[in-house]
Amino acid sequence: MDLILAAMARDYLPWNLDQRLLLPADMRDWLPEGHLALFILDVVSELDLSDITATYRMRKATVEPVFGQIKEAMGFRRFSVRGADNAGHEWDFVCAMRNLLELFRSGLGLEQPAMAVA
Repeated sequence: MDLILAAMARDYLPWNLDQRLLLPADMRDWLPEGHLALFILDVVSELDLSDITATYRMRKATVEPVFGQIKEAMGFRRFSVRGADNAGHEWDFVCAMRNLLELFRSGLGLEQPAMAVA
């Protein structure tokens, strides 16, 4: 037991409970020079990521709310069939129901049926 505690004391860095971060704020403080992670940091810092971040920012405005609506509003959280083909058919059905619901809510493409007078 003493051997384990001695190894732990030798291998672990001292820390302070008031310290905000356990690791240094800059990776260059604790990685050896020439490390692959430092090379990657330098390459990424030189990249122009504005197009990627703009595309990523649109995620919330495009597809993801649909999945949330299917899960929350429609209550679809689990497939009720087995097999990839059957689950694919069930997913197609769920998507068709959601599309019909959106079409109904928008009022587009639907005309009021004529009332039959007897």
